[in-house]
Amino acid sequence: MTGARGRLAGAVMAGIAVVACGRAAEPPVEAAEAARVEILSPASGDTVGLPVTLQLRAAGIAIVAASGVREEGMAHHHLLVNVDHSPDDQPVPTGSGYIHLGSGASEWVLDSLPAGAHRIIARLAWGDHVPVAGAGTDTIVIVVR
Repeated sequence: MTGARGRLAGAVMAGIAVVACGRAAEPPVEAAEAARVEILSPASGDTVGLPVTLQLRAAGIAIVAASGVREEGMAHHHLLVNVDHSPDDQPVPTGSGYIHLGSGASEWVLDSLPAGAHRIIARLAWGDHVPVAGAGTDTIVIVVR
């Protein structure tokens, strides 16, 4: 076969060969894994006394001190205690209920919550405090006795 028909047949055969021979190389785990945060302890539903230490872990992104500048692949933790998410394109607010772990820490001690149920959301943000778009959050509810 020559001409356009021959080129088309060759392209189809090349496509079949690629499919038959296997997949393209997979990206490294770091690139394939979506950024997310997890509250390791306490567990949701736990009844705790004060002070209580929250332990956090992030995957798919490095936890570093907030620099004030957005750097790809580097974020820090925020905790939202009894408050809702702020807009994804705006810096996480400051003030009551919003805790910035800007030092790069992955632990925070809560020592002044009143008795009762409390919702805590862990969220990742860039160095400029704007949430990491698409990053998974984690939410727990604890009861302070």
